[in-house]
Amino acid sequence: ELTPDEIKKNERKRIRKERLSMMKSMSPESKKKQSGEILERLTVMPEYAAANSVFCFLPLPEEIDTLPIVRHALAAGKEVYVPYCIPSTKALGLAKIKDPISDVAPGILNIPEPDKSLYVDTKPEAIDFFIIPGVAFDYELTRLGRGAGYFDIFLAPLKGKKPLAAIAFEEQLYPYTIPKYDHDISPDWVVTPGN
Repeated sequence: ELTPDEIKKNERKRIRKERLSMMKSMSPESKKKQSGEILERLTVMPEYAAANSVFCFLPLPEEIDTLPIVRHALAAGKEVYVPYCIPSTKALGLAKIKDPISDVAPGILNIPEPDKSLYVDTKPEAIDFFIIPGVAFDYELTRLGRGAGYFDIFLAPLKGKKPLAAIAFEEQLYPYTIPKYDHDISPDWVVTPGN
């Protein structure tokens, strides 16, 4: 007999696996098209336009290509901060980048990470706008990540104080309710190609 917590954990695992598999099976054309539409929708948001500084995750191969977003922000004169993992504490550190290609290399779990020389002590609270990842989202804005907890820990002090925009392919939208934990941090918006 499974406990309610085990049922919740198994369901989250199942949804995560299903959505990751859907993301991995997307065609390059669909990814490119949806990434472009997301860029268009995101960059017209008043909260993004007004921001002097932006936090943006760097993408894994199956995720939305965020490099055009980073380029757009830099071209608009915004400061751009990207995360790097600190495995010992499950924390995310910040680096300030000027070039999304030359300033970045594959890091832990093959996740792109910024060059160590670009690490900064900037507090997340000093950044104006946050663009965050996830594996699946439901219509109540529940965010399901990869399960390591890095982003929930990082975003907890910012929730309700800073604009948090998740970005997602249509394939990442889950039509039912995703079981959530108290420590799960939901974004303020989930920006998709069609919403």
